[in-house]
Amino acid sequence: MQQPILGCLSQRMEALLCFTMLCIVDNDQRIVEEDTLCLRLTDVMFIRTLAAVAIVPVKTGDLLKVHHSVYVQYIQNGTSMQYRFSFERLKDVLSAVVLVAAFVLPPISAPAADAGFTQFIASLWPEAQAAGVSRATFDAETSGLEPDYKLPDLILPGRPATGAPSQAEFVQVPADYLKEASIARLAGEGQRLMQKHRSALAAIEARFGVPATIVLAIWGRETDYGRYTLPNDGLRVLATQAYVGRRKDQYRTEFILALKLLGDGEVARKNMRASWAGATGLTQFLPSEFYKHGVDFDGDGHRDIWHSVPDALASAAQQLVNKGWQPGVRWAYEVRAPRK
Repeated sequence: MQQPILGCLSQRMEALLCFTMLCIVDNDQRIVEEDTLCLRLTDVMFIRTLAAVAIVPVKTGDLLKVHHSVYVQYIQNGTSMQYRFSFERLKDVLSAVVLVAAFVLPPISAPAADAGFTQFIASLWPEAQAAGVSRATFDAETSGLEPDYKLPDLILPGRPATGAPSQAEFVQVPADYLKEASIARLAGEGQRLMQKHRSALAAIEARFGVPATIVLAIWGRETDYGRYTLPNDGLRVLATQAYVGRRKDQYRTEFILALKLLGDGEVARKNMRASWAGATGLTQFLPSEFYKHGVDFDGDGHRDIWHSVPDALASAAQQLVNKGWQPGVRWAYEVRAPRK
């Protein structure tokens, strides 16, 4: 009966009953041998380690450190082995202690969810429903959803406002932002992709009037032609920004549209990876931008800006057109400033 009971021990008991009981130190006072006794949730484990565990401060009085630490007692170099504890007997004693404590100490419950956040998300159901999100989708995607307070641009009590991270093009000098090696690498890869997607790029230019070089440059700059792995769960980012972000109203809408994206089957949750600001896909669209500008260019019935290069680049072209792109008008001019 001992094993099942031990298997139910709380994390509190695991934290308290993990020991390094005795150590042998060398002439430089580094631990070179230690006997460790651990009682864990699933079993009673006795581990004898023979390893150099250097840079561990050990003093005669350092017998106790509280919470997930160790009890340490060391003996001077040359101490006879006869003074070592009988670990088998010690295991029996501590096992009995564990059995008693399992009935006496209440189990530690899981950390409580952020009640304010949970309530906030629940309050968005009427807006989500009005946007066409089903109750099943809302419940499935918001169940267990937690805020990510490590994101930038949040307004949190007791934490200085960080604001949005500065974009490189606004804070770097041209020599750093337009490094020749970086531009050359992107250009080389762009030329290769120009050949690979020649037919799709030609069709995009014919339909939208946006040159292939422009949409390729957007793709390369946004996600390094898809090689940059976006680090965040897009839904979690948008929910956090809607809850405590500096632009709550904007992200409230984006979060609801993200739920709609998932419910409409445009993207699976696992594929909706995003930047800290919630932009997603090969060309970095917010959900609202997706619904305004997304294009199913490959004709498969989905506007897949996450995996379909034709869809992503056509959507980028459509976005430019919807924001005023004029075919045939130069997008940039070289200017040479006078010396004086």
